[in-house]
Amino acid sequence: MSAMRSIYVTVVSYEYALLAISLVHALSSAGKKCALYCIDDRGADLLEEVLPKSCVVFRPADYQDAKLVEIRKNRSDSEYCWTCKSVALEHILTQMPELDWAIYLDSDMMIFGDPDKALPTSSDAHVLLTPHRPSTPHFESFMQQAGHFNAGYIAFRASKDGLRALRWWREKCEESCSVRPDAQGYADQRYLDEFSELFNGVTLSENLGVNAAPWNISGKRITKKSDSVFIDNDELLIYHMQGFKKIGFGFYDLYSGELNLPASVRDFIYGPYIRHLERCSLLLSSDYAGPRMHSHSRSTRAALREVKRKFQGLSNVYRQRVEKG
Repeated sequence: MSAMRSIYVTVVSYEYALLAISLVHALSSAGKKCALYCIDDRGADLLEEVLPKSCVVFRPADYQDAKLVEIRKNRSDSEYCWTCKSVALEHILTQMPELDWAIYLDSDMMIFGDPDKALPTSSDAHVLLTPHRPSTPHFESFMQQAGHFNAGYIAFRASKDGLRALRWWREKCEESCSVRPDAQGYADQRYLDEFSELFNGVTLSENLGVNAAPWNISGKRITKKSDSVFIDNDELLIYHMQGFKKIGFGFYDLYSGELNLPASVRDFIYGPYIRHLERCSLLLSSDYAGPRMHSHSRSTRAALREVKRKFQGLSNVYRQRVEKG
């Protein structure tokens, strides 16, 4: 049987270039093809300069049509990035017809194993969705608003049924892609709840190691065997670093929400990610300002909030010690 022909795609702005670089290098180390879709030329210029040639970088002029140009005028960077997920996936499948699968990953993700292991082997599977699987009442409540599936990881087969679902998702995201209370959905995610009713071959991932995240990690057994990390009995392939912030030199807030991450998650998942991220940051010039996640507020209010979280046992501040050469 021939090897799976896949490509991993992310949408990014200049502000989040460091995260994109980190993701690309992790994918490249796993031997995977990747494509970056920049929503600004400044980001494309930077990424073309520092990324390996194996990664294809697209700038707005490469994929925007007249409709997208108009949409861009009225959407924030976040809203436009959400809008362009489906655009990027459809574009890459058109540009590379030899592909079997195109997989979207948010840039704040880390690769821990072969991500192709997550893809369905059945020829009847045309779309792969990852359920949120909320593991606390707080997340359970939020998912009622955000939808059952997380759009940080989603995969489409280059088939008639896969493309049909992808194009429908694109149309919906072009209509509305906001988290405002008056929006018809929730960003790009609530639309995914309709997939199983509308399209053939929609598969739900049962692998706990695919799109593992703060919202579904509570209560799980995290272990390390040789070079692999396991969540219960599933190998960790892709972890979503949602809520992760750098708060000072060598200090990181692993998750700023109402959750305390256990030592096994900190040591086996976040520690390696931080070391990888810091190595990737050396590829950037000193004048790169970095994303908002690297400019955490130092106000009195923020400090008091962290003290309160520490008192409640919810602090996730992590210190990355300098490695001695």
